[in-house]
This record gives sequence, structure tokens and C-alpha cells, in this order.
Amino acid sequence: MTKLPKPLPKALYEELKSLRAILLHVHLSGGSDVGHVHLYAETQDQTHIYEFNFDTEGWALGGYNGAGDGSAYGDDIVYDLVNNTVTHSDWYMERQDGASESSEKIEVEGCAE
Repeated sequence: MTKLPKPLPKALYEELKSLRAILLHVHLSGGSDVGHVHLYAETQDQTHIYEFNFDTEGWALGGYNGAGDGSAYGDDIVYDLVNNTVTHSDWYMERQDGASESSEKIEVEGCAE
């Protein structure tokens, strides 16, 4: 299992600083058999930057395979480049059955009862 949050690679850090980014948001998700990543940087004027010269997807997904039982889960990581802090939270979805259950007769198109 990959330890999160991952250290920020120096090349990515320098690129973010040159873009005048203040926050880097990394959203990882999985649950079936594939890991997904969504990254964006935020500047002081709240411009969102989605493209980087650094291989952000390879860095972010490294070791995050998304394996699971089909229930969605993920990690949200925010690197604060102004205060040099990182915040990490994880989330998951789980099935919750309702208190009531209903049953109806099956209807088949073209068949009269």
C-alpha cells in the first residue's frame, strides 16, 4: 500500500512555484480495478491549472491501483505551497439498505394476464 500523502517531487514543486500556484489538489479514487487521479493547481486569483510539464499522473498514481470490491473510495490531498503544509483525507462509499422493501408483480411487455 502506498503511504499518503507522498512527498512533493522537487521538479513539480519548482514548476508549481513558477506558475505562482498556492495550492495543489490531488484527488485519487478507486474501487474496481483501476485507480484514477484528478490534479489541479490553484493560484491566488483562483485560476485552476490542469496541465503540467511534470508527469503528475505517474507520480500521483504510483502504487495506487484502485483495487477493491466495487465500492468507491479515494483520497483527497491538498498541498499548501504558501504555508508548506499538506492535508490528507480519505473517503469511501458503502451500501446502506433502506428500512423498507417493496415487492411488485413482474410485467412482461406483450403478454396479457
